[in-house]
Amino acid sequence: QKVTALAVAATMVSLAVLLCLRLQVFPAFLKYVSTGCDLLLLTALASVDHGKGSLAPDGPESPLVLVFFLVLVLASLRFSLGLIWFATLGSMAGYMALVGLADKKWFDVDHVVPPVTQLITVLSLALTGIVLGQVVRRTKSLAEEYEVRMTKTRVAS
Repeated sequence: QKVTALAVAATMVSLAVLLCLRLQVFPAFLKYVSTGCDLLLLTALASVDHGKGSLAPDGPESPLVLVFFLVLVLASLRFSLGLIWFATLGSMAGYMALVGLADKKWFDVDHVVPPVTQLITVLSLALTGIVLGQVVRRTKSLAEEYEVRMTKTRVAS
């Protein structure tokens, strides 16, 4: 039931974004809202408990955690540094929320997810965001340099 409710919520978000696109309504915050909803729904889906009898991992051990990286890559396709930072910090917060939900006592010796694994995952998300930000910065500068070259070529001809 929980997964079905999340699927319905994701469908409603998708329909709202589609409606905005069809009506050609592009508020500046739309990309942040849609990415934030993606991160929230992904975190909620990964946190769904499968029950004690299930062999499928959930929470921070779920394979769905890897989808955070996909959200980062998709955010970079909009060539917005602000959105990349938002998605990076949101992914890191979503992962740590999953860790917090799974680990009832943070400051004890026993952890559901070893601190080293937590650190590597958070650093991997951060470094992925940084690299994607650099790619977007470089792409923008390449486009500007190309425009200058083309303008010089047109003036010379």
